[in-house]
Amino acid sequence: MAVTASFLFGGILVWVVFSVVAAKQTLAHLTSSFEQTSNSTELPDYKVNGLLVHTNDGWADIEVLERSRELGFVSMSYIRRDISRHHKRPIFFDPNYRDIPWMRDDLIGTGIILDPDAEFVPLCFFITDAASVNRHHFGCGGYIEVESQKFDWIEHFARYGLDKIPSRLSHESQPLADFSSVYVPEQGIQTCNYFGIEDAFDYDARLLTDWRTTCAFAIDKKSFALALDFSRKYIRDYNEFLVREWSEGASPVAATFYVASANSRVISAEDTDLFRTKALEIQHDYYARTGQVVPVYEMNLDAFQSLSLPLLEYRFADNNPFSLFATKVRHAVSTGRASSRQ
Repeated sequence: MAVTASFLFGGILVWVVFSVVAAKQTLAHLTSSFEQTSNSTELPDYKVNGLLVHTNDGWADIEVLERSRELGFVSMSYIRRDISRHHKRPIFFDPNYRDIPWMRDDLIGTGIILDPDAEFVPLCFFITDAASVNRHHFGCGGYIEVESQKFDWIEHFARYGLDKIPSRLSHESQPLADFSSVYVPEQGIQTCNYFGIEDAFDYDARLLTDWRTTCAFAIDKKSFALALDFSRKYIRDYNEFLVREWSEGASPVAATFYVASANSRVISAEDTDLFRTKALEIQHDYYARTGQVVPVYEMNLDAFQSLSLPLLEYRFADNNPFSLFATKVRHAVSTGRASSRQ
């Protein structure tokens, strides 16, 4: 009995050490990607540097919920130290989130970070909030107008010399297209090609900063670099990078996070505690169902404005392996009881 107990304790201890080391290695990898700005490869920047993050708003989280599967995509934001410093809101988080009725208060300050090395399918990139949830062609097409807006689309596109509106830019609802008919490998689903945009200085940026008229950039290296030029020069808010939903494949999620700030006007300590609790619930639920440990990090929003502050911080209390082990046991017991009742 003593030998068995010693063996069990030793196994748990090894698992604890492994979990801590793995979480810190992931942190180092994500931090390096956020800080890296150069790219000497033939790959687009999002495969070499920067991070893709999704801030939860109630319809898509770590497991890609029903709405995301219905739409066919998950909306991310691309963040990088040099680009994000110019943005007032680099990620989809609003300090006045309680005044926005469709946001879930317990989710908006949490999110997920993709592994830069993971296999995911990039769709397109908008340099600003494009209201992708209200666009066709897997979020990369035209903005679907509601009746009350009465925007003159014919006049708008006439500015570009277009005598008719291309179907991919239509402002009317369309049935979900077959993915293979609109997605081009290494290019994604783009609409900016209709406008001949080749230089960030020779184009009216106001046409890209309006969420109705902004267009989707391709995701090859050249197109993405051009989009980042616009983002760096003109935009002061978060961008949208659309990724195909991954419910049928391997999860590209590297970590979950909750937001914090030393400035109480940005986020209070009480709100950070609320978001931390939710992030831990996501971590525990994910582990209970998959057996995979997704680390939790604190994301310091102040780091976007200060070169001296790290973006992500690891805390053992947020990644306590003993707590995860207890969650796994409770889930197994609960599942066993449910099965026995059937």
